[in-house]
Amino acid sequence: MFLSGQVLPQDDYWRHLASALGRDYSSLYFDSYVPKVNLWVGYERVLGLLGEKAYIVLQSGTLLCFALAFYIGARGSPPNLRNAMFVLLIVILQGRIATSRPAVVLSSLFALLWVLDRRAWRVSLSFVFPPVYWLFFIYLIPLLLKEKLVVIPLIFGFVFWAFYGGESYFYEVFHIIETSMQKSLPVAENMPIWNVLLSKSFFAFVPLLLLFHYYGLKALSFDKKSVIGIFYFSLSNQIRYFVDNASFLLLTLVRFLKKDIPQVVVFALLPLLFVSTPKTQIISGDLSLLTNKKVLVADFSEINFMLAYKVKDIKLSPPMEIEWASKEVKALIREVKYEGRVDCELLKKTSAEVLVEKDIKGRPPECLKLIGLLGEYRLWQVIY
Repeated sequence: MFLSGQVLPQDDYWRHLASALGRDYSSLYFDSYVPKVNLWVGYERVLGLLGEKAYIVLQSGTLLCFALAFYIGARGSPPNLRNAMFVLLIVILQGRIATSRPAVVLSSLFALLWVLDRRAWRVSLSFVFPPVYWLFFIYLIPLLLKEKLVVIPLIFGFVFWAFYGGESYFYEVFHIIETSMQKSLPVAENMPIWNVLLSKSFFAFVPLLLLFHYYGLKALSFDKKSVIGIFYFSLSNQIRYFVDNASFLLLTLVRFLKKDIPQVVVFALLPLLFVSTPKTQIISGDLSLLTNKKVLVADFSEINFMLAYKVKDIKLSPPMEIEWASKEVKALIREVKYEGRVDCELLKKTSAEVLVEKDIKGRPPECLKLIGLLGEYRLWQVIY
């Protein structure tokens, strides 16, 4: 599926690609806070080398790392049960793998390093984390449980960012953590862990939770490090770290089981891979209407990120982190999405020239003139 290139990334990948090909974030976003240092410099260098189809390499490589990590970590478990758990792991992760985000790519590498017993591999590959992702330490700290020498790439990471970003990096770390806790507008990957109950892949989590319930104490006796790892990645109370990391660690507990299951169960689970296949959104419409315009997208979703790459010289709001948008932009998004209306005075305070939305109900206000459509989205010229 991923090798075919048919599962397009749906969010941050596109703005990363725009940046990799020369678009500066400070010129891409308006009415927004933008970090003074590129926090994804290594990842975007890779995208620049690989080009638009880089996602095929990233998705396939991420899937391969998770697969290798799982089968190494679950070795010794009953074969049919192991295969069934692997299917469930992919059902849970394939939506995340499809995003090709740096955090997901590194989660797969973390999983592989967690189960590898070779010191040289574990330490050397840990040096990949810091340049790729500004929150590299989230992954390297738990790896210290497996290999103390990982402290070397951990220290290297802080030295790298101190030289590359200076004090701006350390300011951004605290600033982003602070703003991400505000949650004035819901963002899927920052949702609390219990929101897994509402996800379409919840059915795949049920065996994981039962597995941990029945074998958690036994695992604690034989593999304290994995249990600590599960607890560690749950501390953030964010779906992204729980899904990407804790689910892998949970599933490897299958190695404590001795009784196998019928092979027919494995085949019965295979259709789930297609039920949960990520849906690809294609933008259809006249994108030239947005060229060299200040465009406010009243929907923090895939279209925001795709426009960053697809439209030449566009200026967008909100930016890559919703909490970095101005208070006027956030207030307008809330109005449009949850009330189905637009306050013209508030809209004009944002300096937007075009409004993109799909939620306005009833007759539009006088400050808006319909100029086109992009799939289900309407494009409105803002009349000042």
